[in-house]
Amino acid sequence: MQLLTYVNFSKRRNSTKQPAGGNAYNVLLKEDCSLMKPRFLMTGPNIDTNYVKWAGRYYYVSDIIYHSNDIQELVCELDSLATFKTEIGNYTTLISRAASDQDYNVVDSIYPAKTVPITKRVAVSNPGLFTTDFKSGTFLIGTSGRRGQTVYVCSWAQATAAMTAMFPALSMTFNAWVDSAFNTAVMGGSSSATQYITFFKWVPVPFTVSASLTQSANEFYVGSWNLCDGAILTGPIHYVSDNINYSILSQLVTFPARDDNGARGKWEYLAPFASYSLYAPPFGLINIDPAYLISAGRQISFDLMVEFLGGNATLRTYYSIDQSGPKMEGIYTHNLAIDLRQAGSSVNIGGVIGGAAAAVAAYAEGEYVKMAGGIASAAAAAIPRAGAIGGGGAGPTADMGQTWYAYATYFDPIDENRAELGRPLAEVRAINSLSGFVKCADAHIDIPGHPEEMNEINAFLNAGIFYE
Repeated sequence: MQLLTYVNFSKRRNSTKQPAGGNAYNVLLKEDCSLMKPRFLMTGPNIDTNYVKWAGRYYYVSDIIYHSNDIQELVCELDSLATFKTEIGNYTTLISRAASDQDYNVVDSIYPAKTVPITKRVAVSNPGLFTTDFKSGTFLIGTSGRRGQTVYVCSWAQATAAMTAMFPALSMTFNAWVDSAFNTAVMGGSSSATQYITFFKWVPVPFTVSASLTQSANEFYVGSWNLCDGAILTGPIHYVSDNINYSILSQLVTFPARDDNGARGKWEYLAPFASYSLYAPPFGLINIDPAYLISAGRQISFDLMVEFLGGNATLRTYYSIDQSGPKMEGIYTHNLAIDLRQAGSSVNIGGVIGGAAAAVAAYAEGEYVKMAGGIASAAAAAIPRAGAIGGGGAGPTADMGQTWYAYATYFDPIDENRAELGRPLAEVRAINSLSGFVKCADAHIDIPGHPEEMNEINAFLNAGIFYE
């Protein structure tokens, strides 16, 4: 019988590679040997012969034994992968990993993350959400009058004019006002003027924004008195009469990308390789779920709403760019209002800066800087509290003038060996549609061979082979 021999043929044990060419020798099959590990007797083979082909099967030469009369014995063992390369290539099964193709959406779990993070941030376009300038903010004056319970949305100038008209005496308190001739003439001798002023608050929303969102009329009723008479106030005056949320912003945020833009797969943008947060004063630091963020292209949208009756602000974040469907990330609430009325004794505007007398004096003397300083102190002393429904908030901040930022923190995975370990594929594919490293998931190939050959091939396929 003839045997094809190959000299210095190089291949991996888990490869389907087949040699070309070969030298033909007449050989004898040694008695009492198996198909899986045959032994051949021949004369004159090259000492570097390490691979043979016999009866349609390929074999490794594991040893050469020299006998007398120049007889050499080739000790061989079956190379099942090369022998059944065609059948293996045509086999369609679930491929878990491959070197020549991948599914970028499948997580690669074999590489741990390095411990040194890389943090990036981008500033969210300044939307003019809030103001820290007292005079440019919005003053909310709640009254009881002809319109019923009404909240007037006022500018600094309007609030100053209204309060000066109602409290002309520099040191007058609410109780003193009740007994004044001014109160008797205007309010009809009411025993308690406080019933007409329900609250007096300031919110850090620019008045220009507030005015654009609310309705207006030529009136400002305090009891039966309309302060919008052309002398004290000139209309129109903006107001709200119900608990309506006003949307003052809707915006899209894109988080910064990795330096390699996730070249090894989208899993590089997931935990534990990535974390994301939105710093949104005054709502604080909001943690964003990486899984949903990546499905939306590293983008979230948000809208901001302000409820002027209570001064509450609500931030809603969405994973869907068009804010539709069930992809809301979270709802975050924060009370923006600073109460300018010292309960039970004096006009609130004085309560913030040390008493009604000083406040009214500041109005009368035009000491607006003094007023603004008092409000700022009050804001710093009484940090607003924020709450979250859903999502992951990390506490509020009182500094509403800070820039909003989108933060991305990335941990690099260790270096990969794609040629030897492949990348995640997780698809049902024919093996011959790929090249290089291929690893199957629970392969059960059917071949025209013996059970031992079949078992060996399945073991190789599930551990990973090189199809070449």
